[in-house]
Amino acid sequence: MEMTFTDGVTKYGERDKYSQDEYIVQFNKYIRMPNFDRLYKSISNPEFVSNLDKFVAKRINEIKSMRISDEEKERQIEELKKINLYPLSRFKSIFDKFETFHEFYSFFNNHNLWEVSDKIFRFPNLKDKVLGQLNDIGLNKEQIDTMCRFMNLIKNRFDGDPGVMGFHIYPQLLQIMDTGMDREKGEMKFYLNAGIDTYKVAQLFQQKCEQAKLNYYFKVVNAVKDYEFRRTDKMCIYTEFKDAKKFLEIIREIKVENPDINFQQPPILTGRIDGFVGTGMDNVKGKNSYNGIMSKVCYDAVTSTFQNISREQIPALIDSHPEIFMDFCTSPEIKKLLGQMQQSQEIQNMIKYAEIAKEQGEHGRANLRGATPAERDCILARVAFKRWQEKGYSDKEIFNIITDSYHMNEGYANEEDLALAKIYYRRRGIPIQACRRESNRMYKLYIADNSPKGDEVRY
Repeated sequence: MEMTFTDGVTKYGERDKYSQDEYIVQFNKYIRMPNFDRLYKSISNPEFVSNLDKFVAKRINEIKSMRISDEEKERQIEELKKINLYPLSRFKSIFDKFETFHEFYSFFNNHNLWEVSDKIFRFPNLKDKVLGQLNDIGLNKEQIDTMCRFMNLIKNRFDGDPGVMGFHIYPQLLQIMDTGMDREKGEMKFYLNAGIDTYKVAQLFQQKCEQAKLNYYFKVVNAVKDYEFRRTDKMCIYTEFKDAKKFLEIIREIKVENPDINFQQPPILTGRIDGFVGTGMDNVKGKNSYNGIMSKVCYDAVTSTFQNISREQIPALIDSHPEIFMDFCTSPEIKKLLGQMQQSQEIQNMIKYAEIAKEQGEHGRANLRGATPAERDCILARVAFKRWQEKGYSDKEIFNIITDSYHMNEGYANEEDLALAKIYYRRRGIPIQACRRESNRMYKLYIADNSPKGDEVRY
């Protein structure tokens, strides 16, 4: 099968001297086994197992009593079971036998339990013979099936959606109970390629984020999957705009502290920061990935510019007629995409906020008179958000406090909290009719469901 355009820009980077087996070793050492062990530790406590199963059983009964369709009930129940590995108690024998996941993993592989289970399934008449070969460990078919089921559930927990590459890691995956945080949203992405050292980079990134008490979400290529380890987008960091600067500082810090790590080029269609950090955004158009979108645009531009010329002839043609490449760069397809990106409100806000922070200082209130209302709100909101974070509140808790009915009725004690509330509501499309200071010196926020000037601010 002919290699697709997307394959060409993401999946097949420069072949290095390391084999897939060597990639797997590093993958297991730095990423897979440490995170498997962390998850195992959080779920294997007997008291936790009992309490979790009781909680899930109660939630299932609540869902069954809800006034929703049977299909929706089934969907919610199945999702609940999947997230919580319900019933967790079915794996009690594993938790009793193995202190860590690494111990379980070694035992499982040393006795080839995947192969044993497969043989029993395909050749039932050989069951007794196969089990007889395992007399030294004393496992029956049911116990083997339970171990295989547990192994499969743990491995699949870190997979993305169908068709999405990589081994995914974020705090909410590493424990079952609610962390109090939502998963970091992928408003933009950073791409890193450090070859086989990417897994070491990923571990350092995870450790530094946790030390700084930052939420995070990243994925790395799953070396176990054929050809995935060759991709140029070996590590992808999802970030919200508000966290992008913090994550970038951590990436730069890792590079400075580890001069022996060879950071290579990220996918060729990504933007560049410092020459080695790729940047991109999903959902520029539809719900496709950034690399998928860019590859489609480039493919259309190549087809339009070079028409019936074969792919093999294009490089020689550009060498002899370099002006043709400019035709490609200025093709309608390329210009359209650049126009869409330029018009993106998120990108414009990011640029604007970065400029304001640089001129005024991240926490400064000086020279606010020269700022527009939107810029003023941004500066003040950043002050409020940091103040709440320093008090130990999560992002979710902050927004719950800011939008609490008490504040809506009584008002906000300062302009900073008011500005944070205004930004919160605007980004969710909720119109603001007026913001004014009351006689009691509290700042009030008014919401108008049908105001034609809902986004107008008055002081």
